[in-house]
Amino acid sequence: MAITTTSKRYQVSKAWHVIFFLIVIGEVLRRILVLPEEVEYIVKPMIMLWISLYFTRFWRRGVSLIYLGMMFAFFFSWLGDVLLMFQQVNPFFFVTGLGAFLVAQCWYVFTFLRLNEGQKEVGLLKQKPWWIIPFLIVGGGLYWLLYPGMGEVLKVAVLFYEASILGMALTAFNLKTGPNKAAAQRIFIGALLFMSSDSVIALNRFFTEIAYAGYFIILTYIAAQYLIMTGVLKLIKEKNC
Repeated sequence: MAITTTSKRYQVSKAWHVIFFLIVIGEVLRRILVLPEEVEYIVKPMIMLWISLYFTRFWRRGVSLIYLGMMFAFFFSWLGDVLLMFQQVNPFFFVTGLGAFLVAQCWYVFTFLRLNEGQKEVGLLKQKPWWIIPFLIVGGGLYWLLYPGMGEVLKVAVLFYEASILGMALTAFNLKTGPNKAAAQRIFIGALLFMSSDSVIALNRFFTEIAYAGYFIILTYIAAQYLIMTGVLKLIKEKNC
């Protein structure tokens, strides 16, 4: 009976992933074939919609602060996706999109901290606090490169944004000593990919144009959200949250 249930769940998950694959292919083909912007308006919002629906479908522990934290992170990520689609129309959409992702990352920080509660092992950052130095060097170096190309308002906004995404990466890194190391590492890799995607966006906008930046940004972003979401699902199986 257990085998049958597991097999059924696998088939359901497989069907969901077929849909996800089609969404990703649609997003990539829109760029390759230079399809009208209206196609982007349909396809891109579906990324985070799928992420949130899949997470809800395979969440097994009822509503909790971790579940709510993830759903808020998904919502503000979706909102950021929508707002950034219109950044060419008005720079205001870039700033508000940035703000939406900042809030999303704050919710990820909240969730990762909640996931760390009750662990028998001490988090990696408490064990080895010097690991924060490489993160600060990368963040500071990136900001130093971007600084001359930003206006006064964006200098402040980007500084706060960098702080939020570094916080997300560090709290994800701190999960690596959790009960399920493979799942925790998946979350951390997702956070690093999120940082990479956002870094290329910033460099491409404020420092220098990067060839094929759009492909790198969207693929690392999708992979980041997927890995974080599935990593939390795997990790939560080992915890009573």
